[in-house]
Amino acid sequence: MDLLKTDKQAQILLAAEKLFAEHGFDATSTRALAAEAGVNIAMIAYYYGSKEQLFRALLEKRASEFREKLNQLKYEKKSYFEQLSAYATIYVDRIFEKHQFHKIIQRELGLMQRSDSNDAIADILLTNAGFFKEAIQNGINEGEFRPDVDIELTIMSIIGTISQITTMPYLSLRMLHGNPDNENIYGEKYKNRLKKHLVSVLASHLKN
Repeated sequence: MDLLKTDKQAQILLAAEKLFAEHGFDATSTRALAAEAGVNIAMIAYYYGSKEQLFRALLEKRASEFREKLNQLKYEKKSYFEQLSAYATIYVDRIFEKHQFHKIIQRELGLMQRSDSNDAIADILLTNAGFFKEAIQNGINEGEFRPDVDIELTIMSIIGTISQITTMPYLSLRMLHGNPDNENIYGEKYKNRLKKHLVSVLASHLKN
């Protein structure tokens, strides 16, 4: 019975991720969510209460999965630069793998009328950004990184570069001399290019 419940909840979350990314939160009806998930509408209310609560459950699930990966790296014996580089490459993998979810986040943050949702998104993103901040600050304290590094803008530069590529795939392909007609920005070619670039930029920017 518990397994059945988990399966139904997972189906609803996957349906929400797909439809919120394609149409936006406001334009996605509960009826459409139920149809996509293959459940009745009452089941969405039973498991999640409301569409808003469903959105938050999806947000927390994806964020907690990412935090778990970052936590695993936090206690490995690495230099702070190696740790930070690992965070950045995992972040690239995560965003490329879950680019639909990333579109949801970007779309919702761009809408100011739902401040509660924006606060929830921002709180979770800031929690995850804390891993980057701690690694940079520790690197500065230990003399591995330059003392004048602007930590917050460094983190925003990492996130901003990844977001540019994943939320504007057509423009990004054109800028990277790709072919939008037959190439996918989310493929291994551009993912690996981005990882290499971020690690190089971090090395130039942070190291003494």
